[in-house]
Amino acid sequence: MADATTEFMNELGRRGQDPLLQKVNETVRFDLANGKKTDRWLVHIENGDVTVRHKGGAADTVIRADRQVFDRMARGEANAVASVLRGEVGWEGAWKSLVAVQRLFPGPQAASQGQPSALGERRR
Repeated sequence: MADATTEFMNELGRRGQDPLLQKVNETVRFDLANGKKTDRWLVHIENGDVTVRHKGGAADTVIRADRQVFDRMARGEANAVASVLRGEVGWEGAWKSLVAVQRLFPGPQAASQGQPSALGERRR
């Protein structure tokens, strides 16, 4: 069974067009520390079309987190913006980019019910 981060990134890559992100044009790199190793994921959003690659590269926004913290975000147990404000997650980029990134993650309701929440929901 894949871990929460890998499952989240794989699902994110299968989303395709996400209406909540239709005005977003951004590349986000997630640098996830796991001991001495850093795992990198590059997420490109172009007018709501989301693509994911398991690699590093140049990005408009960079999110740095411990792998365990990111796993909680991927499961909807932690909020990305709140995690940044608490200092659990490092971030470089525009504030509006961080808010857009939050839309990628499931919310707490989704985590408890296995359903998309208002922030993570893809309205069709």
